[in-house]
Amino acid sequence: MNAIRRLLNDHEEVQKLFNQYLDAGEQAYKQKKSIVDQIINKITVHAELEEKILFPALQAKDGEDAEEVVLEGIEEHNVTVFIMDGLKQTPPEDKKFHAKYTVLMESAKHHFQEEERDLFPKAKKSLKGELDRLGEEMDKLEKKLTK
Repeated sequence: MNAIRRLLNDHEEVQKLFNQYLDAGEQAYKQKKSIVDQIINKITVHAELEEKILFPALQAKDGEDAEEVVLEGIEEHNVTVFIMDGLKQTPPEDKKFHAKYTVLMESAKHHFQEEERDLFPKAKKSLKGELDRLGEEMDKLEKKLTK
C-alpha cells in the first residue's frame, strides 16, 4: 500500500477510536483507558513513520520547499507527545482525564486535517513513483515498533 494511503488509514483508525471513546459510558473508566492506550499507540507509531520515512524523503526531494511543512509537522508531533504523556499519567477516574483526552482529540484532528490538506498533496506530487516503496518501508518499521 502506498505511504499516503497508509497514513490516511491511520487517520481513519484513530478517528474510529475517538468515536469509540465518546460512545463509551461516562463511568466506563476501564474501557476508556483501553481506548486511550490504543490511540496513544497508534498516534505514536504514525508520527514515527512520518518522521523517519515520509519527512526525510520529502526533504530529500524538495529541500527547502518542504522545510516549513515538515518542521510544523514535527512540532505538532512534539505537542501531541506532551499531551499524551499527561494523559498516560492521569487515572481515567480523574476529572482531568476526559479534559486531557479532549485536547488530544482536538489537536490530533487539527493535525490530521493539515496533513490531508497540505502535506499529503505535496508528498503525492513530489514523491510520485516512490510512494509504494515508502509504504513498504513504513510496514517494516511499524513491525519493529510494535514488537
